[in-house]
Amino acid sequence: MAAKITKVACQGCGAVLEVDESVRFVTCRYCASRLEICHEPSTIYSKLLEDVARTQKSAERELRLIRLDRQLDRLDKTWKSFADSVSTKSRDGSLHQPGGSDSILVMVVTVLIGLLLLLASFQSRDHWPLAVLAVGVFFTGLMISRHAKRRAREFGRARRRYLERRAALKLEITKAEAGKGFPRMRRSGRPARRE
Repeated sequence: MAAKITKVACQGCGAVLEVDESVRFVTCRYCASRLEICHEPSTIYSKLLEDVARTQKSAERELRLIRLDRQLDRLDKTWKSFADSVSTKSRDGSLHQPGGSDSILVMVVTVLIGLLLLLASFQSRDHWPLAVLAVGVFFTGLMISRHAKRRAREFGRARRRYLERRAALKLEITKAEAGKGFPRMRRSGRPARRE
């Protein structure tokens, strides 16, 4: 049985090519374009393989952007969860993140209370119990202040790591969006309008 020959137009130069119906890929003998022969029920046509490769690269780029966006969202949610867990809630419902002012405030309050107890101990007959209590208040204030300062430092380090990682992800997203030969994409996957 003889092979059936079909005529197809080259998408590169427009030349008419005669190809065997069973052939899937050909190279145009006039312009050297690599073509895929597409067999549809009602028609047979050619498609440039470079367009297929470009579409594949665009899809890969979009997939990379989606993955980077998910990483950024996950990073932001993790940070918010962490920040909320170590923050204290004020009476008005706002969250207060750990900071150096906490340790200063604790130290000032405990020093004042300790001084008042110390002064009261000198005015009483039996001043030792109040003096011991004043020293205990000083020591407790010092420990709480150190803990608050350490907590603020750890929070500051965690925040810097978060911001560095976030900036790195944003840079990767910017680089992926500016991929060679492809239009800048919106999150919807459609090309953004040029201004």
